[in-house]
Amino acid sequence: MAKKDFQLAANDYEKILRLQAPSFLNLPVHARGELLGGLAEAWNGLGDIEKSRGYLKRMTEELPDTAYGRRAKEAIASAKSGALGTACLGCHVGSVK
Repeated sequence: MAKKDFQLAANDYEKILRLQAPSFLNLPVHARGELLGGLAEAWNGLGDIEKSRGYLKRMTEELPDTAYGRRAKEAIASAKSGALGTACLGCHVGSVK
């Protein structure tokens, strides 16, 4: 069941990223961080570590001085399995700046 949910999330997030591509850099930090973090989490949950790490790397490059960039950097360094802790930041965990 989890694999089905991760696949649905990955597909939906990928579609959103494609639709927002032209204005992605103009979106608020929270919107960009949650989308990229959700993609990293979904692909990690599906076992596609390479794709997940690609989104984590993108987070460190595009959101370097934010909670998203810091969490992504930690996730890359730890190479832990399970949830990466890169999504649901800001509203739920504290400031995203």
